Amino acid sequence: MMGDKLTMYKILFPGGCQKNHLIMLTLFLIVSLLITCCKDNPTDTMPDDPIYGSYDPWETSNYVLPFPVGSNVYVIQGNCTPSYYRSWNSHQYGGIAAYGYDFLVPIGTIITASRSGKVVEAVESHYDTDKTSGNYIIIEHNDSTYGIYYHLTLNGVLVNIGQYISQGDTIALSGNSGNSETPHLHFQVNQRKEIGSLPPNSIPVTFRNTTPNPTGLKRDMYYKALAY
Repeated sequence: MMGDKLTMYKILFPGGCQKNHLIMLTLFLIVSLLITCCKDNPTDTMPDDPIYGSYDPWETSNYVLPFPVGSNVYVIQGNCTPSYYRSWNSHQYGGIAAYGYDFLVPIGTIITASRSGKVVEAVESHYDTDKTSGNYIIIEHNDSTYGIYYHLTLNGVLVNIGQYISQGDTIALSGNSGNSETPHLHFQVNQRKEIGSLPPNSIPVTFRNTTPNPTGLKRDMYYKALAY
């Protein structure tokens, strides 16, 4: 594989290995390795991420799937995954939603609390056709992390700001508002309350009421919400 990269480099940068070419070669190989890693392991992230933290054991996770027990949901975007149709997307490593999940569900699907906490922010005034701003709920957990449920439908918030929510409570209806190309629920957990802010602050999350997911849910797979 390294030989193939060197051959490609010579094609792209002919003229020998002078000082400038050595610098270019180093940069080229670094980028190539990063691209290869992302292509070969699009949903496998490091168990211990020095920037975002580490995955908790899924068997004892504080989180459950944000859908009623019995639901079978399809993940269209997982952790640190490149997009099928964009050169860059927020779910890629380093993006504002690097450790977020996108669940493909029709508008009006019941959303439940993945973890207990207090509702600190909620918006429900945008139509599903509004692609500039989206509806969402933010729930603060007892460790000062924040669960974010995004792309909700118009009037799809079923809780009130300041209300304490227990895990599994119905909180919202899914939608297609905001920067969304198809109806789905975007769920992520942040270190800070802000949505879409830099530097990125989403953190790795596992779920205890579904099939084993030691490094998070994988893209293009179904997961069933089991009793807990």
